[in-house]
Amino acid sequence: MPRQPLPARLAEIVGFLARSNEPSRCELAGFLLDAAGDFRSNIAERIEEALRENKLLCRARPLSVYGGMAMTLYIWSPSAPRLGFSAQQHTQAVMVARGETSRRLVELEYTDGGNLVGAT
Repeated sequence: MPRQPLPARLAEIVGFLARSNEPSRCELAGFLLDAAGDFRSNIAERIEEALRENKLLCRARPLSVYGGMAMTLYIWSPSAPRLGFSAQQHTQAVMVARGETSRRLVELEYTDGGNLVGAT
């Protein structure tokens, strides 16, 4: 069965990671590329939604995904600046509440124009 094309936002992330020196770039790229098509589409839609919400709320709202693709996603932008320690604390709280032994924290940083400038 052919795979669905990679949504533009995820292709942007994978391309960014390919040019990045982030220590966990291969793990994050592999995680996104191994995901099912509907998961990828949902994440791409959530990124767009979060960028709009950041401007309205002036803060980032985390998205937590459970199961085999467990992760917590934060979308940062100038109207919702990165709060790395808070993101780590929230992710750890989700892990404890769910009885998980591991969980990915994915943080994406964008410009006001919606251009990706950071992926960890």
